[in-house]
Amino acid sequence: MGGPNPSNKSNANQSLINAFEIQTLIPKVEGGKIHTITSWEDKIYIGTDDGHIILYNVQEHENTGKFLFQMDKRVNLGFGKKLVDQLLVIRDIGKLVVRCDGNLAILNLFTLETAGSIQHKKGVGLIVSERASQSIRIAFEHKQKLFLFEYTGSFQFVKSIQLDGTPLILEWYNGTICVGYSDEYVLYDTETLEAIPMFKLEPTHKPMVRLIEQEFLLARDDLGIFVTDKGLPIRGHILWSCTPDSLEFRAPYVISMQLRNSWFEIHSILNQNLVQRIPFPDKKEFRVTDSYEGSKFLLVASSSVVYMIVSKALEGQVKSLLEQKKISDALDLLSEQFKKEKPEVAKRKTRGVLVDAAYSLFHSASFEGAFEGFQLAEVDPRDVIACFPSLIPSESSYKTKPSKTIQEIVQSAAQNSTGSHKIDADKLIVRAKILLLGFLSEVTSNTKDPNILKDSNTVSVRLLLDKSFNVDQLLADEKIEEILNEGNSLITLQN
Repeated sequence: MGGPNPSNKSNANQSLINAFEIQTLIPKVEGGKIHTITSWEDKIYIGTDDGHIILYNVQEHENTGKFLFQMDKRVNLGFGKKLVDQLLVIRDIGKLVVRCDGNLAILNLFTLETAGSIQHKKGVGLIVSERASQSIRIAFEHKQKLFLFEYTGSFQFVKSIQLDGTPLILEWYNGTICVGYSDEYVLYDTETLEAIPMFKLEPTHKPMVRLIEQEFLLARDDLGIFVTDKGLPIRGHILWSCTPDSLEFRAPYVISMQLRNSWFEIHSILNQNLVQRIPFPDKKEFRVTDSYEGSKFLLVASSSVVYMIVSKALEGQVKSLLEQKKISDALDLLSEQFKKEKPEVAKRKTRGVLVDAAYSLFHSASFEGAFEGFQLAEVDPRDVIACFPSLIPSESSYKTKPSKTIQEIVQSAAQNSTGSHKIDADKLIVRAKILLLGFLSEVTSNTKDPNILKDSNTVSVRLLLDKSFNVDQLLADEKIEEILNEGNSLITLQN
């Protein structure tokens, strides 16, 4: 289970879509080597290998869309030239909790000035904050105990929880702390102190856990397992190429960093399928990824360069799925994207994305995906027919002018094709007509609008009589007779 699966990798690569890309954000960080990083709104916080915190302000240029950055602060924590191990943003109270060489510091998010303290002894291990809680609570590990604090103007000690060892990773949600030890996962109820053992890990496998919406995603070697805060399995499993070194979430995608393979793997939580792999740029050795929940940036970094993983436009992702005939995946993605909208708003936005994606595919001569989109978006077939001027019924009352005709689209595709990928324009037009015929067949079986039926049936008959492509003549005659017998007496076969 530990290594990449060549067969699985090959199969997955055949179905990848470009949901994300990696871009350089800060090409050279001054003032120390990066050891850990996080962000909040337009601010990026960097913990160095020599005991400093660096604050960058980042702004997106209004016209170019490029990001402009400026170092705002560089603060010495006063713990010596030691690694800054963790940065924890507490947004609601404007504080940054820092762990450095077993010490804790609490800083102002804006000025990096000291902004309070928390009772502790040197030797502090991992720190974690609770998500989805009405109160503000954090915890840290010290000598195999978790110490829980609540903020009420200052951090007040609440209770401690005895652990079964030294945790390697912590995640806290809705009163449950998930602890990843070197050999197992355990869930701890912070109210009852009940411990719920999950499953064991092999000695060579390291734990990795991430809160995904309201679920914990646990890594068991190359297998990702979703569980509730009560430890109940949910969803399907994610299969990685190898054990992830870190996990991030941007709905509906899980991004895993895999140092062994020098790439990021992206999976959809909707169906747990592999969506994309992004190689590390310039074979950089990435050491950290971290993002505050709801942060503007999804950051990754080497020792001196800050990168961001950027989500591609929704339309582009839908286009890729339509081209691959992954209709349910496309609809699931749109449903997830607009799930917080009112039903009528979600329906309108979903249709808008599908229409834009379908026409974009059509204009690039990707006709299979285009017609899938037309059908899903319930596009008026007369708008599509308008792209085929020779097929437009002369007596149609519906008038519209397409931005491009089928001849213009096909000629452009043929001119831009070369070598073994050279496109035969005549064959491409025939393919478009066949797909149009299938589209119109679906339309006529699902609409009662007499004008749409008349125009669609007229064009269908013309296509069935078209000798330019091999339609079984017997089947064509039967289909024509069926159309004529449906009572559409005004079908016009003349040009």
